[in-house]
Amino acid sequence: MGRRVLAFDVATHCGYALVEDTDPMPRVINSGVIDLTPIRVYEKRLLYFFRECVMIIGTSGPVAAILYETPPGWQGKTQAATLRTLWQLAAVVQLAVAHSGTEATVWGVDPNQWHRLMIGHGLKRAQYKALAILQVQQRTGYQTDREDEADAIMVALYGLGLMRLGMLEARLAHAR
Repeated sequence: MGRRVLAFDVATHCGYALVEDTDPMPRVINSGVIDLTPIRVYEKRLLYFFRECVMIIGTSGPVAAILYETPPGWQGKTQAATLRTLWQLAAVVQLAVAHSGTEATVWGVDPNQWHRLMIGHGLKRAQYKALAILQVQQRTGYQTDREDEADAIMVALYGLGLMRLGMLEARLAHAR
C-alpha cells in the first residue's frame, strides 16, 4: 500500500478526496462533495460540516497527510464575508482532525501554488475548473464532472507530488 493523502477543497460545495500513491498512476480511493447549501442556519452548517469531516477522516484509514485548500488572499471581487466563511470551514477541518485523534500532518495549501504547478498560470476560474477535471482523468483515470471534487483530487495529487520529492516533509518541518 502506497502513501495516502486526504484533501479538502473548502467551499459551500466542499470537495474531498482520498488518494493513494500507486504505480503506474495514483488511485482515487474515495472522493465526493459535501453540499452545505441546503443548511440555512450558519451554526448548523458548521456543525454538519464538522460531523462530515470527522466521518470522512475516521473512515479513511491511515493517511500520511491531510491537506486543505486555504482561502485565497483578498482579491477585489472576493467579499469579506466569503473569505471569513472559507477560513471558518478551514478551521473546522483542523478541528475535525484534532477530534479524530489521527497522527496525520495537517497542511493548508495555497490555491495559487497547486494551480501554477499542476495546471498552469494566468487562467480564468472556469478554465482552471475545466482543466482540473481533465487533469484528474489523465493523471488517475478517475472520471468526475464535479469541479469541487476534481479540485480536492488535484490538491491531494499536489501533496503526493511533494511527498515523492521529499518536499512536503521539508515544508512541514520549516513551518514548525
